[in-house]
Amino acid sequence: MTVRDNKNIIRNIIVRELLSIEAVRLDHVHTDEILADPLTKGLAREKVHNTSMKMGLLPMESLMMVTNLNDWRSKEIGSMGNNKL
Repeated sequence: MTVRDNKNIIRNIIVRELLSIEAVRLDHVHTDEILADPLTKGLAREKVHNTSMKMGLLPMESLMMVTNLNDWRSKEIGSMGNNKL
């Protein structure tokens, strides 16, 4: 038995104990309802939008104060070149 096996056994015992005293609860969550997915992997735009809304985040469109993001980016990039040390 390896150290890794021992750690997993101990973790399993601890989780079972926490479940038995109802300190934690395990619930099945369907893959479409996992809110952390956009934070951990690349997803389709629609799924990112839907899970972000479920998290209570505002859509990107409502946060955009700049009318044309490309113009803003080009100005920012241009101003970086003008800075002299």
